[in-house]
Amino acid sequence: MPKLKNSNPIFLSICLHVSVLLVFLNFSNPDVYKDLRLVQTYIQPDVVMHVRQVYFEDKVVHTKNLITTHNFHKPIKHHVVKPKSYIRNFALQNITKSLELDSKKAIAKEQYQKMLLDRKYRYMLSMKQSIQSNWINQFAAQELTVVFKLQLTPKGNISQLTLFSSSGNREFDRQAELAIRKSAPFSMPEDPKLLKQFQSIILPFSNKEVL
Repeated sequence: MPKLKNSNPIFLSICLHVSVLLVFLNFSNPDVYKDLRLVQTYIQPDVVMHVRQVYFEDKVVHTKNLITTHNFHKPIKHHVVKPKSYIRNFALQNITKSLELDSKKAIAKEQYQKMLLDRKYRYMLSMKQSIQSNWINQFAAQELTVVFKLQLTPKGNISQLTLFSSSGNREFDRQAELAIRKSAPFSMPEDPKLLKQFQSIILPFSNKEVL
C-alpha cells in the first residue's frame, strides 16, 4: 500500500479504527448471515426460473413464479369444472329415465290387473258351469234369480254359504244351494292375490243360466 505524503498520523489512525468498526458491525449482524444462508440453501440457480420477488420468514421462502425441485414431486390435483349446461342435461336425463321407469311400472301393473280379471272371469265361469251341471231345472216357466255369498278355503271347499238375496221362491233357493254344495270343491287359482279374492265371493244363480 503506498504511503500518503504529509498525512497526519492521528487522522489516519482514526480513519482506520472507524473502518474496522463499520466492517465488524455489518458482518456481525445475524440477520444478514441468516438471509445469506437462506438464499444459498433454498434458491439454486439451476431450478429457479422467473423469480420476481423473494421474502424471507423463519426459513420459509415465499415467492411468485418460483419453481423448485421440491415442487416437482408434489401430486397435481385435477379439478373438473362442469358447465351449467352439462348439469342441466344430466338432470333432464335423470328425470326422463325416472318418468320412463314409472311409465313401465304403470303399464306392467295395468297388464297384471287385466290378467287377474281375465283369470277371475275364467274361474267364475268354470264354477258356474259346475253348479249348473248339478242343478235340475224345475222352474222353466219362471225366470228366477238367487244370490249366495260363499266363503271358500284355499283348496276350494265351502267353509260358509249364506243366502245374500232370495229369488222369492224358497224351493228354488233350496235347490240352488244344494247344487252349489254338490259342486264343491271348486278349482282355485294359484295366484295369491286372485286366491284371496276367491276366498269370499258373491255368486248369482238363475234358472235360465248361471249369471
